[in-house]
Amino acid sequence: MGVVGDIRDESYNAQVRPIFYRPCGELRLEGLPPFLVVRTAGDPRRLIPAIRAVLKDTEPAMRMPEITLCEQQLYDSTVAQRTYMLFLTVFAAVALLLASLGIYSVLAYSVTRRTREIGIRMALGASRGRVLGQLMKQGLRLVGIGAVLGLLAAFWLTRFLQHQLFEVAPTDPLVFAGAIVALFLVASLACLLPALRATRINPMNALKYE
Repeated sequence: MGVVGDIRDESYNAQVRPIFYRPCGELRLEGLPPFLVVRTAGDPRRLIPAIRAVLKDTEPAMRMPEITLCEQQLYDSTVAQRTYMLFLTVFAAVALLLASLGIYSVLAYSVTRRTREIGIRMALGASRGRVLGQLMKQGLRLVGIGAVLGLLAAFWLTRFLQHQLFEVAPTDPLVFAGAIVALFLVASLACLLPALRATRINPMNALKYE
C-alpha cells in the first residue's frame, strides 16, 4: 500500500475528489477495452514504433491500438479555455490601445486649448520642467481615477471568469498589480508625448495664438 498525491483525472479545472487504487486482479474488467500507460525518460514519440513491435510480437492477431501522448491529451482538453482566453487577451489589448489613444487625445486637446496659457506661464518665467510636470500630473490624475474605477469593476466582474481559471484566484493581487503597472506605463507614455510638445511652445508665438 502507499499514498499518492491528489489528481484531477478529467480536466485541469476538475474538483479534486477522494480516490483510491485497487489491484487490477480485483476488478471486473469484462467488456472494457484494455489499456497500458507507459512512462518514459526521454521523448515518448521515439518509443511508439518499439511499443507497436512488442505488441505485435506478443499478440499477432491483435488489432493495433491507438497510441496517444498524455501531454497531447491534456493540451487538447484545454482547447476551449485557451481559445476563450486568447479572445480575451486580444480584446484586452485592443481596450488598452483605445484607452491609450483616448488619454493621448484628451491631453493633446487640453494642451492645444491651453497654448496661450502655457505661453504666458513660460513668458513669466515658468520652466519647461514645471510645465511638463504640471501636464503629466493632470494626465496621470485622470489615469488614477480611471484605475480606481476599473479595479472596482474588475473585482465584481472577475467572478464570471472563475470557471476559466486554474489554480489562480479571481482576485489575485499580483495579476491586478501587473495590470495597473502596465496601464500606468502606457498611460505615462501617452501623457508624455503631448506634454513634451507643450514644453517646446515658443512663448511669443503662444501669445499670438487664438
